[in-house]
Order: sequence, then structure tokens, then C-alpha cells
Amino acid sequence: MRKTGDCDYTLTVPYDHDPDGVSLDEEIQNLQSEMFNIAESHNRSMKAEIYEVGGQERSW
Repeated sequence: MRKTGDCDYTLTVPYDHDPDGVSLDEEIQNLQSEMFNIAESHNRSMKAEIYEVGGQERSW
């Protein structure tokens, strides 16, 4: 994780296809849900922009 502004951070997470069948979409959904839950538990809000680097260049 790298701080890129007063309240902005860039988090880079490597992903390899999971042999157990968990897709990248599911991993992103789980990560985003956990981030929002952590913020909420501290009475905070957050905004996330998630982009795939390489591959299909998708965003969520």
C-alpha cells in the first residue's frame, strides 16, 4: 500500500487463478466488502476505485 494523497492510498494486490474456483470477481467483491465493513466499524466512510492491471484491464 502506498499513500498518494491526504486520504488517498494505492493498494496493489497480486492475483493468480485460484485452483479452488474462486474467481477474480469474487475476490474483488470479498475485498471490497471487508474494506467497507472495516470503515463502517470505525464510523468512517470510504470510496474505492478498483482496476485490473494487465489482463483484461477491467474495473469494478
